[in-house]
Amino acid sequence: MTIDASQDSLVFTDKKNLLIYPSLAWGERGFCDQSGSTSFWRTRNHSYCGIRVLALNKQSDDFKLDLEIYIDHKPKFYSFTNKPKSEQKSR
Repeated sequence: MTIDASQDSLVFTDKKNLLIYPSLAWGERGFCDQSGSTSFWRTRNHSYCGIRVLALNKQSDDFKLDLEIYIDHKPKFYSFTNKPKSEQKSR
């Protein structure tokens, strides 16, 4: 699960284990060089960034599910409590 971040709002308090991988000509992924866990995906010009919720130091209690993608393939333990404004289903 990811959250959208506004342009240039992604700030790191510690970059010791951060690696940036240029995954596309226009995009890049940030991940931990120790665990391999992906922390975020962003455009190279930083106009868009999606951050993994579990990568945040502090999760907010007011996050609200806004969009479900490929919900027909979700893990059985996922339990969404609110209806998103739009859904996209895989074929």
